[in-house]
Amino acid sequence: MNASFRLAMKTGSWQMEEAECRFGELVERALADGPQTVRRTGKAAVVVVSESEFRKTARPAKTLFALLRECPEDLREIVPQRSKEPARNTGFES
Repeated sequence: MNASFRLAMKTGSWQMEEAECRFGELVERALADGPQTVRRTGKAAVVVVSESEFRKTARPAKTLFALLRECPEDLREIVPQRSKEPARNTGFES
């Protein structure tokens, strides 16, 4: 085992060349030990994670409507009433 591979096994950080050569081991480490960082030119380039970990973080955000429906406060006190007056005349009517 070379030094960069031993370091990758210990820290979860792989050099690009090592990740390419040992992709199967990289995937196994991501499944067993959690996210694995792949570095290119010394900088973090990508993170390999298990599919289940990805699904946890990639689930769709709630819509504004859903968040407002879950609000414990009575929004009628916060949101002003709409005016009953007719809309202003724009002059575009035929």
